[in-house]
Amino acid sequence: SALLVVDGNSYGGVPYGQPAPDACAALPDVDACPNIGFALDFDTTRLSNGPHVIQIYVTDARGNSTFLPVPGSPVISVVVAN
Repeated sequence: SALLVVDGNSYGGVPYGQPAPDACAALPDVDACPNIGFALDFDTTRLSNGPHVIQIYVTDARGNSTFLPVPGSPVISVVVAN
């Protein structure tokens, strides 16, 4: 499963399993390739204008969970201007 997290707050489920051939090219040992992508329409008016950090919280079939990007990696920053 996957959840959209913005600034540490959950905004619901994210459909997982979209084709991501570019990512898989860099991940030759990932069995789930090529269907490891995410796709989501998100109404940015739910957020205040200004900078925000976006993450995806994923849980695998074994119950292991982590944030993407993984902790310690550069974050995904966006600026909302509604």
